[in-house]
Amino acid sequence: MDKSSISENIAEFRKTKNPLLLVKALFLTIRQGRFAELINGVYCSLFFKPSDVKETVDSGLVQSLVNEVNSLTEKRFFTRDILLEDFGDEFYIQGLPQDFSGCRTESFVRIGNLLIIGEYRLVKDSATIAVITEKDCIINDFYNDIPTVRHIHSIHKYTPSEILISTGDNSKYTDLWTVDGTELRFKKRIKKRLAGYTGCAEVNNTHYFGTDFSGRPNYIETLKGRRYFFPSKAYKMYVSNFFPLSNRYIASINTELPVLGGREALSIFDTVEEQFIYCEYFESIDNV
Repeated sequence: MDKSSISENIAEFRKTKNPLLLVKALFLTIRQGRFAELINGVYCSLFFKPSDVKETVDSGLVQSLVNEVNSLTEKRFFTRDILLEDFGDEFYIQGLPQDFSGCRTESFVRIGNLLIIGEYRLVKDSATIAVITEKDCIINDFYNDIPTVRHIHSIHKYTPSEILISTGDNSKYTDLWTVDGTELRFKKRIKKRLAGYTGCAEVNNTHYFGTDFSGRPNYIETLKGRRYFFPSKAYKMYVSNFFPLSNRYIASINTELPVLGGREALSIFDTVEEQFIYCEYFESIDNV
């Protein structure tokens, strides 16, 4: 019964059917401030079923998109050493703190001569943001001063001088920031709950985001609130990566927590037709 996380208790309940494990999972949900997330999950389960997959799409097109995704998944998490190897010739990566563990593919952006990185530490909580130039590395600890923010989930270029930052896990915010020279300025909170997006992409001038709900319904969402729920194989897996393709499609890799099975699924969403054209279980090189 000594399970430390919500997911661990739910996974153990599925094996043992011990109702006390559900009670503990509910207690942890409330204590961690994630009750609204639970209610949203129940609501979505009742009223929004998994999306269908259109089966009349050209199979050759679909296979070419799947092949393209396979070529893009080699790196899905960038450690400090990988960042140094990939960007060290252009940016002062060595200025990052020595204990900077790394970032997700979705949590760094290039704006002009800046590289902006949000930390996703796997062991110890950290939501450090680094603004890196050719000769300097400026650390922003804004989110480290918020106890319920554990990681930076994504950083998304919104305009040439603005970014959207999404956080997790207990506080799932999405905030608008202005890039002023080498300084980040907080502008406003766009969403204060249920917005710890782990996928982000701009496709055909529209911004799309992917949700981070383990064991609950997940969806692609626009800033205007339009939701596209994933097909059944990916429905209850959180989004781990978005890959925009041909300025029309979004390939999404969705993942289960290891305690819930650890599987992954690849979905492809057509933003023009507003429907999914592919969804199958997926094995990748990396898994974060």
